[in-house]
Amino acid sequence: MITESTSLASDNDSVASQRSLRMRGLPDIFAPTNAVTRPLLAKKGPNCDEMCIHIDGKDYICRICHGGYSSGDLLTPCKCKGSIALAHLNCLEIWLNESNRNECELCQYHFRIVREPKYGVLRSIFVFLRHPGDHFRELIVDVFTLAVYTPSTVTSTYMLMLLCESMAKASPKFRKTILSHVMAFISIFGIAAINFTYTSWLVLTIEKYVDYWRDWYKHNCSLRVILSANKLNANPALLNNTATS
Repeated sequence: MITESTSLASDNDSVASQRSLRMRGLPDIFAPTNAVTRPLLAKKGPNCDEMCIHIDGKDYICRICHGGYSSGDLLTPCKCKGSIALAHLNCLEIWLNESNRNECELCQYHFRIVREPKYGVLRSIFVFLRHPGDHFRELIVDVFTLAVYTPSTVTSTYMLMLLCESMAKASPKFRKTILSHVMAFISIFGIAAINFTYTSWLVLTIEKYVDYWRDWYKHNCSLRVILSANKLNANPALLNNTATS
């Protein structure tokens, strides 16, 4: 028993030492990031390797990514104040692109946005059909329905047209009977109903995928937020206002 406990203790020590070595090799992902307002100001802390700003003993982080490696200076791009006012420009652009918004969800400030599509119209259609995302199963079902529905519609229409033609070539005596009139009505009504149903389904399906493609096309673009001049001018008073609000 003493030998087993000794071996278990040694194994635990080795695992702990390996874990500590791995943790030393990892970057400090929770380190404070750049805290800068509209003026791109930054101050390097005495015990911090990254750029950071301390206001009243507090470290301010990006309200979107909540810190981590800084992808740029922290800005106050909208009218929000306090700790929620700060955000990386890159994080803001990603959030606006994914949420398909042009304004801040908190203060309703409208951003100046430039969207540049990644693909042309024709190429984007092929890319969307190859990678439909969440609509993959729906696309497979609709393609299968189209493959079954189209030949069925064509065959049914052709058979009913042959029936109408045979009725037209029938003897005058038979054409005057009630049966001939009923068969002619059924043939014409069947052709109209089948083609109307098929055409309506096809049009609605195409409109549905056009809407899917438009949403996909809007999200698959390069979005840039254009900051106005007053958001790039040095304004230390705004930094203090942000901290105390």
